[in-house]
Amino acid sequence: MEKNVVLAFDTSTENLAVALWHLETDEKWTFSEVSPKGHASSLHTTIADLLEKSGLSLEQVKLIVITKGPGSFTGARLAFAAANGFKQALGAPLFTVTTLEVIAQAHQHRGQDMTVWVNSHGGMVYQQQFTADAQEVDSPTVVKPHEIISTIDASSMICGSGALYYGDILPEGVAVTEDAYVKPEILATYGYQKWQQEGDQKNPAPLYLHPLTYRKVGQK
Repeated sequence: MEKNVVLAFDTSTENLAVALWHLETDEKWTFSEVSPKGHASSLHTTIADLLEKSGLSLEQVKLIVITKGPGSFTGARLAFAAANGFKQALGAPLFTVTTLEVIAQAHQHRGQDMTVWVNSHGGMVYQQQFTADAQEVDSPTVVKPHEIISTIDASSMICGSGALYYGDILPEGVAVTEDAYVKPEILATYGYQKWQQEGDQKNPAPLYLHPLTYRKVGQK
């Protein structure tokens, strides 16, 4: 069977995003929905539903694209477990991109330099800056918005879930977009194009920016 489909999914935030993209017809089937309780029970069901609607099969998958984070620790583990399962079963390569760069890709048509904020925990956001055409300016990091607000250019744009959550503290003039999450169709097309440029990744791994902390049972 000919390999002509990209399977892409993002479980790094409270929004589950899944896409199937038929490379020959350019048809895309997508799903995007907020599910605060997690995606463990819905990821495979959603993929199966899209396969049924599209008439495609897993055997046609040429490439698997996922976000590696930053985002939910549990979400990243889920994505890699599922993707590696598909990779082993289908013999398709796995390619990863960051949550932040995919969100930036969806906003480059606006023609403004941008900062992407994705909500984290503890009053923090995952942050990365991009040029107007979505080229990386710096590396992903985790920050407290209140502490870096003075560094935000009033002529720039803030994207992502953190932008909506902390929009009330931003300087006057900063544009805040309503699109808070990874768009599944962008994840599929951007991931495939980047894979064509860079080739297979060796041992892709989740991107964790928060240090892991451990507590004894009963310790507050």
